[in-house]
Amino acid sequence: MKKLSYDIFKNCELISIFLTCFFAIIIITFIFTRIKIKTPKITEKKDNPFYKSSKLFNKLNKKDYYIITVITILYSIISLWNLGTSIFPTTTWQPTKENQTIIFKIKSTNTSFDSIYTIYGAGDNNSNPKSLQLGTKNIKIYGSNDLDFWEVITDLDNGSIYQYNIKYGSFDYKYIKIESIDLNNTLTEIALKEEGIDNFLELEIYEDSQSNTKYPANLLIDEQDKIPFTPTYYDEGYFDEIYHPRNAWEIANSQLMYTSVHPLLGTSIMALSIKIFGFSPLAYRLPGAIFGILMIPLFYLILKLVFNSTYLSSIGTLLFSADFMHLTTSRIATLEPYSVFFILLMIYFMLKYFYTSFFDTSLKTQFIYLALSGVTMGIAWSVKWTALYSSIGLAILFFTNLILRYKELKKMKFYLKYNSDSVIEEKVENFNKNIIYTILWCILFFVIIPTLIYVFSYSWTKLYRNEPFSISTVIKQNLYMFNYHKNLQATHPYQSNWYHWLLNIRPIWYYSGTTSEGYRSTISNFSNPIISWTGLPSLIFTIYYMFKKKNTTAFIISVLFLSAFLPWVSIGRCLFSYHFYPSTPFLIMAIVFVIDYIIKKYKINKKYINIYIGFTLFIFIIFMPVITGFGTSATYFNTFLKWLPSWYFGS
Repeated sequence: MKKLSYDIFKNCELISIFLTCFFAIIIITFIFTRIKIKTPKITEKKDNPFYKSSKLFNKLNKKDYYIITVITILYSIISLWNLGTSIFPTTTWQPTKENQTIIFKIKSTNTSFDSIYTIYGAGDNNSNPKSLQLGTKNIKIYGSNDLDFWEVITDLDNGSIYQYNIKYGSFDYKYIKIESIDLNNTLTEIALKEEGIDNFLELEIYEDSQSNTKYPANLLIDEQDKIPFTPTYYDEGYFDEIYHPRNAWEIANSQLMYTSVHPLLGTSIMALSIKIFGFSPLAYRLPGAIFGILMIPLFYLILKLVFNSTYLSSIGTLLFSADFMHLTTSRIATLEPYSVFFILLMIYFMLKYFYTSFFDTSLKTQFIYLALSGVTMGIAWSVKWTALYSSIGLAILFFTNLILRYKELKKMKFYLKYNSDSVIEEKVENFNKNIIYTILWCILFFVIIPTLIYVFSYSWTKLYRNEPFSISTVIKQNLYMFNYHKNLQATHPYQSNWYHWLLNIRPIWYYSGTTSEGYRSTISNFSNPIISWTGLPSLIFTIYYMFKKKNTTAFIISVLFLSAFLPWVSIGRCLFSYHFYPSTPFLIMAIVFVIDYIIKKYKINKKYINIYIGFTLFIFIIFMPVITGFGTSATYFNTFLKWLPSWYFGS
């Protein structure tokens, strides 16, 4: 199937994915034809000009549920497809003294091997009172046939954690010696591939002076069956997975943390998965993929609130599902999926409040929406500081809503001059008191509770040696993070700036490798060009329409996008395309706003909109290999997908 799929589509997984999606649609359709979902009726009080059958309360109908389910399931299939292996070496050796030596003996009669595989993971940071277990540093590997004359085969120095280091050559030794100079070393596994075939030579311990310690040498050769002969992204960490999974492992195992430059709640979610499933690429990527999947129905609900249209909500959700950055960022173990999910969730609850009518919604219900928005805002802060930018948008929406309510109050008072209505009279009489109550409760909801959540999110981590959790350690850690980001002078060959994101001209390249079948595997992170290149003019129009027509929908979209995006304009540190990810949903909302406008203004046939959506999905499909790592060819992505010279997918 892989070969057929590659030959036809230059994507080894596409046929299998299509077939799985096809059968999923049949099953979902079959289920929905046999269940009944009542569509709630909204009774309008037409005699009361202040009653609003708000879009907010326009409940989802059966068609909505069907569309949400189909899009979410189809996206899930792609997102989870070949996400990562659950088989990964984890038992890690570390020296218990300086200048420690281990000697292995090859048990088989054939001692020829053509490659040496090594990999290291996090060591026991709690065991070393002076430092941390940092990985391979000044480790030498020797070979010998007589135990007298030793030849240096290779040096292990400053490799990347959770990534395989393979030394190729032609070797023939009966004995292998590992010499570790640094006490802070760790090494998880070593394996020798038999020359010419996919088989690891069987090793046994010949000499280990520290065999009775907590870290005997057999830890280095006890998981050779877990080592892939041709590792790809599926089998090892890549890009920032050298940071976040390590922190997650440390949290899961109550280890002193190596370092962290972000809040730790998102990493803790990753740690929970590691605690349940054990440490592996699948375990540390799975939570992010799940949160990326959950964003699909959540985004639909937001669109339904804002546009009150099943059609517009559907096409907006399809666009979001077809955005490259959403898929790629959800499949790598970084913090963005958790951060963006909770940003969208806090915005969803704020919009629920924003669209309530002061007249027909109880104060208790309004407080529930505000409280949920504040709680999820605190959770978003605890994942990544970028949520603070979108919190500005929340504040703008909240205070704008208060202004709108004062305008509603004036209309109520004018109405009462000529009409008698005891309910409205009561609302007017209690208006100022309720506004004061709302503001006071919001101090709790949006200041005190989020701060407590943020501080508490550090309570189960070990940030500093011999310093238990306290307010002072949290402050100390946050000052460290702030100074790190403020003073960061690092550069990167694939860094980008805010204007690159808007024009989609500078992807960040994550990974390149070759599969065992000889196919190329590559991963780059950037936006779907159809979305970005139609999104920018749509955004400009939305902002223009907000000022020209004082349109509420345009205002909401503009505020949410600009609050998430504008802070990056003034930041001078090294930035990457994925920093645009929190702004992407609102760029898509601007596209939907323009589609809504042209449908209403020009009565355009929806088939033209559907062609646009279909073309966006088509581009998503043809670019799928370079945003997922699925097997393809360098000729394909360099000839057909490199639309701009600045786009790079490997060679």
